[in-house]
Amino acid sequence: MRKSVACIGAFGVLAACTPAASPVDGCGASRTLLDGVCVNERVADYVACVRAQGAQLGEEKGRKLSAEAGVAGTHAGVASEVRDTLERTYTVSDSNTLEIIRACNAASGMSSAAPTPPPASASAPLVSGPVATPGGHAQNEGSLGTPVPNCASGPLVVEFANRTDDQFVTLQIDGDDIAIRGRRGALPPQVPPQTSLYICLESLGQHVITGKRYVSRMDQLILAGTINVTMAFTANYNGNVGHHVVFINGLDVLR
Repeated sequence: MRKSVACIGAFGVLAACTPAASPVDGCGASRTLLDGVCVNERVADYVACVRAQGAQLGEEKGRKLSAEAGVAGTHAGVASEVRDTLERTYTVSDSNTLEIIRACNAASGMSSAAPTPPPASASAPLVSGPVATPGGHAQNEGSLGTPVPNCASGPLVVEFANRTDDQFVTLQIDGDDIAIRGRRGALPPQVPPQTSLYICLESLGQHVITGKRYVSRMDQLILAGTINVTMAFTANYNGNVGHHVVFINGLDVLR
């Protein structure tokens, strides 16, 4: 009797990925049924992991991922072929789904496939500056009070929560000033007291957060301190709010 494989969810949840079918299915040694097709057992286990963890994405996205994993699995000889198919599908379109796929890669003992670079274009100009995030915004473009459009939840969303009563805060990420955008254009760069600033990261990993703290005196902002921390943002984020939260208190910057 085959055992379940341990599956580490993209959001830090440890779950059991139940094999797709019983070993008594007439498929022969080391093979089992997946959606009515005899496949390698490791393929079936990998698809089961993706399907189990995909439930975290919600009904519609979970159903779509389950169907795509099943189709890829029934046409694959080994689990890595399913991995490659799913990563190609979601590398650009959905970072949350990609994190689930990569978590199942790790649970199955596989590394993620190296991303395929886009084809070079002779006519495309070279540009410098911040890279657009999956939501279509540079990571140094922030929004006050609500997440930036098209990047409302998931591991790439960071909320800088100014919990002070009297400090106005300006922030930088990886050396770039975070500009605050409103519906009608640019807003002042300071995050007011008891207000949150949201950004959408370009990528997970370590980011350097710097900034300045000001207090208001006689209608003028007086420098009161600085911020300089390096933080690692991973697929494990605050599940209660659906994104990473960085708290800015009177003297500290906390996760």
